[in-house]
Amino acid sequence: MTDALAFLNQFWLTLLLLIPVVLVARAVVAGSRYSPILIIVVFGLSLGALLVATRAGAPRSLR
Repeated sequence: MTDALAFLNQFWLTLLLLIPVVLVARAVVAGSRYSPILIIVVFGLSLGALLVATRAGAPRSLR
């Protein structure tokens, strides 16, 4: 039961974070020739770089 609850929590958390990212990306590129996907990809890459730089994205054995 707790696994299903954890999955639902992760699902809602993902939606809670993903919807504002998409809305901001669409607002940033409104009226330009760029795609909102580009903004989302750049955001994802920068978030990944931040996690690696702070070692928050490393497995526990490597911390």
